[in-house]
Amino acid sequence: MEISWRFARISDAEMYFQWANDESVRENSFNTNSIPYESHLVWFNSRLSDKNCFLYFFTTGDEIPVGQVRIEKKMNETVIGVSVDKNFRGKSLSSVLLNIAVANHFREFSQDCVNAYIKKSNVASIRAFEKANFVFEKNLFVNNVESILMIRKYE
Repeated sequence: MEISWRFARISDAEMYFQWANDESVRENSFNTNSIPYESHLVWFNSRLSDKNCFLYFFTTGDEIPVGQVRIEKKMNETVIGVSVDKNFRGKSLSSVLLNIAVANHFREFSQDCVNAYIKKSNVASIRAFEKANFVFEKNLFVNNVESILMIRKYE
């Protein structure tokens, strides 16, 4: 399957909203509450205008939305997250999207170490990050939930 990417734009707000409120995405997020549309728009606009946030929007060759990767440079770390559209799950695409986004990010920020915080119960995500060459760093709790930290360094 041909996968293309571009950085997200304001016209993608609705698609991101649908992905963010997908039942499986909410279940595997550290905040499991559904997101009101108005709050989402404020968040999405702030991320689009933040020079330290990179929203990768992935589509098929036919421009069908596949998923997204967010890489956010924070004060002391760079954090990554991924979600795949429900119509494309089970096709091992998470690791593909992660590899594309990280490779692009490292072209500009090779000094970064990219961190992924994942619920221990999210086995599919852990496998996807492993397949994308992230390595286990440590066990920890995030919002009182047993989690792990996986990292990927520039190669």
